[in-house]
Amino acid sequence: MSEGRESRSNRWFYLACSVAVLLLSWFVKPEAARAFLADQVDAVGALLGARRPPAAEAGRPSEPVSEGGASAVLSDPGRPLTLYYPSRAAAGMLEAYETAAGAVETPKELAAEVVNLLQAAPTDAGVQAPLPPGTRLLALFLEGGRATVDLSAELLSSAPVSTAETRVRLYCLVNSLTSLPFVEEVRFLIAGEERTSYFDCFDLTVPYRFNPDVVAGRGATRRNQ
Repeated sequence: MSEGRESRSNRWFYLACSVAVLLLSWFVKPEAARAFLADQVDAVGALLGARRPPAAEAGRPSEPVSEGGASAVLSDPGRPLTLYYPSRAAAGMLEAYETAAGAVETPKELAAEVVNLLQAAPTDAGVQAPLPPGTRLLALFLEGGRATVDLSAELLSSAPVSTAETRVRLYCLVNSLTSLPFVEEVRFLIAGEERTSYFDCFDLTVPYRFNPDVVAGRGATRRNQ
């Protein structure tokens, strides 16, 4: 009997510690708190005696996840992608390029691939990567149609020469990500932190949506509409 009471006591102690860590991190770094909460769902459920459906325990959703869910399984790997790179003909504008996704399985993986493909610009297309060399994707969060992209500090390593170049850097990412059917808007973090602005040109405390006005020639309308 004493062992049972001790076990229950340990469970509630673990739960209290998890809640305390979650509340503290929520005020310091909300996106990290969401990731922590997602990681703790199974552990807390097990402590409380909850059981998930067998299919979910095997890593497969027991029913289709709504579009935009980061854990949804894509039915068509290799799907076409529309990426936006700096225009070769019109300074300060973007051009649309069609490509195909690799072997990705979830919307989150697909969104991450979009960012990585932008930085590894195809040489055969004659375009340049829009972000400063060495810029890496540190984390990506999907929630309710919003993609929050955490990029490494190299994003700040070289200042754009003009507001137009700054806009190109920003909207290469925004327009490419919002061309995915499950992304409506994009927020930015840099090295895990929210910045007030990007080189005093664009407010980074607000989300950004697809901008057709910065796209040159064909492809100036959002692809998933």
